[in-house]
Amino acid sequence: MPARIHWPGYAKIIRLLTKKPRSWVDVCAATNLQRRESAHKILYGFVDAGMAHICGWEMDDDDARTRRPLFTWGPG
Repeated sequence: MPARIHWPGYAKIIRLLTKKPRSWVDVCAATNLQRRESAHKILYGFVDAGMAHICGWEMDDDDARTRRPLFTWGPG
């Protein structure tokens, strides 16, 4: 279990975001991140840098309490 994702991990996240909108759940699964806080920090870091934006929301079974932001690559 890697402690850091390093450059290949960031490149993988960017590649994921360019293909279709992704939530932190998708990013954790694709990069083998165990902590959702790490995925949040990376994704919101991209947003703060103007490299990605939140394009929508994802919910489980139409339950607003499970709402998660969907991130996509590019300025919003």
